[in-house]
Amino acid sequence: STFAGAFLGKSFPADLPLDFAIPLTFIALFAPFLRSAAHISAALSATIAAVVFSDVPFNLGLIMAGFVGMSLGAATERHLLARPDRP
Repeated sequence: STFAGAFLGKSFPADLPLDFAIPLTFIALFAPFLRSAAHISAALSATIAAVVFSDVPFNLGLIMAGFVGMSLGAATERHLLARPDRP
């Protein structure tokens, strides 16, 4: 990972602010924990909801995105467990 970061880091423009690195750091930290379809659906839906709700006052969009992610992740898990072809 360090080797890849050293070489890929040079490909980003130097004028990008440091704020750009913070989301990339969180993605790198949490990506290994996305092991099931429910985890992936929760992460993707929360990410999309956070962007959609970014203009909600009082930063409530982030809380709303968390609820969306948890709800869709739970619904995906429930759907996968209820499948009749499940061994």
